[in-house]
Amino acid sequence: MEMRLFALVPVGLAASPAFAAFTFDDIDFWVGQGSNEAALVIDWNGGPEPVSLAWGFRFDGAATGADMLMAVINADANLYGRFSSFSFGDVIIGLGYDLDGDGFSISDGTDFGSDGIAFTGTSDGATADDPDDHYAEGWNTGFWSYWLGSGDPFDGGTWDSSLVGFGDRVLSDGDWDGYRFAPGFLAEQPREPIAAVPAPAGALVLGVWTLAGAHRRRR
Repeated sequence: MEMRLFALVPVGLAASPAFAAFTFDDIDFWVGQGSNEAALVIDWNGGPEPVSLAWGFRFDGAATGADMLMAVINADANLYGRFSSFSFGDVIIGLGYDLDGDGFSISDGTDFGSDGIAFTGTSDGATADDPDDHYAEGWNTGFWSYWLGSGDPFDGGTWDSSLVGFGDRVLSDGDWDGYRFAPGFLAEQPREPIAAVPAPAGALVLGVWTLAGAHRRRR
């Protein structure tokens, strides 16, 4: 799979100390099995706080950035992805997150199914029905920019704009992949995230402990 190269704490999130750089040790939500580890950061670039979240991916053998993103969406009942298929591969259209755990939908009625994934045509402008949730999409008016970390980008490393799509990005142990929504095609690096936490779990939401919502999709 490929992506187009232009590419809070919710229920189930834990705050990392403001004085410490975010590292692999701060990741709470790990997906997959294996001796290799990679990190995924998604920055919605606006909306409710926090705007940037992180997950971890474990794997053996060959794996791509697309494998990691799809695995995390399948594992996290709060995370949603909208994709479109072209002759050159699949691309990201939109990403959403149910910040308060009470269900997720967007304004154009897209059906994300039981796995949180929808394949549709290209789209611009749909929004989350719940203003407390994250959703950003774009194709003609913006896009999900894709970044690769050199080292830990929050602890002495750097982000570099990816020169390949997420389906062609081959993961290695210690890699970081980041996505940040770029309205108006103005791409910026992902910001330091908050660690996503597996559900069901309590969550520190801007200093308030809440319980995971009952309305969660399940595979």
